[in-house]
Amino acid sequence: VEDFNTAIEDYNFLIRNMAADAKIFNNLGSIYARNKEYTKAVDFFGKAIAQSPDLAEAHFNLAELSFQNKDYVNAISEYEKVTSIKPQDSQALYKLGLAYMNNADQTKAIEQLEKALAINSEDANAKTALEYLKKSKDQ
Repeated sequence: VEDFNTAIEDYNFLIRNMAADAKIFNNLGSIYARNKEYTKAVDFFGKAIAQSPDLAEAHFNLAELSFQNKDYVNAISEYEKVTSIKPQDSQALYKLGLAYMNNADQTKAIEQLEKALAINSEDANAKTALEYLKKSKDQ
């Protein structure tokens, strides 16, 4: 908690005393997310994205919060933004596949998981998810 408060104080100092950039907002959002203050986290990720729409990390972080809250439609939207900015991001493709799977779109889920594995063939989580989806699709 002490580290959390110190980090927030430091970032707020930067925001007050200089032109805060998108990475500062994103980092502050990450701190709030780790402390389970999701409303504040979403607000700061939104500020980061408003200032720098191509900051893939902020989109990824926002997608993660949406996924955790079972808002798969928004998670899909944000993960897709990450993959449009960074097409070779196998982690974002894997997570996009999971979001599609949880949103009951097996075809798109399989497509994204296959893309993730094409980039990182050693991703055990993506392999497991893909195998599960293919087995359940065949039944």
